Amino acid sequence: MRKPETRDGCNLPDSLWAALNHRLWHATSTKGLKGIVESGEIRIGDRYENSLCRHLGCVSIFDFGLTAKDHDQYRNWNAWFGHEQKSRVAVWLEIDRDSTVNKVYDAESIRKIWHHNRLYKKRLIPGVEAGHRGVIPLCVLKGALLIDRHDLNKFKYFKGVDKTLICKAADFEKSLPPPPPPHPLEIARKRALRDKRKKIRENHA
Repeated sequence: MRKPETRDGCNLPDSLWAALNHRLWHATSTKGLKGIVESGEIRIGDRYENSLCRHLGCVSIFDFGLTAKDHDQYRNWNAWFGHEQKSRVAVWLEIDRDSTVNKVYDAESIRKIWHHNRLYKKRLIPGVEAGHRGVIPLCVLKGALLIDRHDLNKFKYFKGVDKTLICKAADFEKSLPPPPPPHPLEIARKRALRDKRKKIRENHA
């Protein structure tokens, strides 16, 4: 897949894109990683009730393979580098494409299902989101890419996914510098959200 580009220039580092491209991934957090390792599988998420993947009984995954296309959707999936998971370290688990070929709706297949059945009210990131039918067992996970939420140039790939990866993720996070101060717009957004919640509580008091 061609590297996605944005008009504001906030693009992925070439080195990170090279590590991600052509592969199949499930994005999670360090907390999510612990749950996956302890259960022995990646389960169908319940974060978005209206997601197309959940509707189809699939685990949501990212596909940057041959059928993937940008479709100017980068702004809708770049938050999965830690912000969506609210995690300092984003954990991207690589899925063996050959071992799961009969279980996966690739990026093109799931987009066609979404379009042909007019399921436009279901959440989908067309072009890069794919779906794995049913749970994903640990045995088909090839490794993990750990990525610093605040500096996408800082990442590290580990082969295999087992209990030792939890410690490796913790060590990776400890090796990172202190996070930068929050952006003024982010501070303002959080303040506005707090004020809104306070007003709602007062109105229901």
